[in-house]
Amino acid sequence: MFDLKEHDQGIIGLDQKDYLAILIESFLIDRMSQGLLPETIDFYTKKLKYFLKYCEDALSLLG
Repeated sequence: MFDLKEHDQGIIGLDQKDYLAILIESFLIDRMSQGLLPETIDFYTKKLKYFLKYCEDALSLLG
């Protein structure tokens, strides 16, 4: 879902566009750990996938 970038000092940096994907992934993991029904997780996953695509398309239009 995102690409890690490695710098000379061994520090891993992320492009700004990757943060939303990480936040979405963290949200879904949190919901799974709370024991939500698999159908609910699937619903969130589908909706957030569309949202992420929308945001990525908007970013690509900006620059």
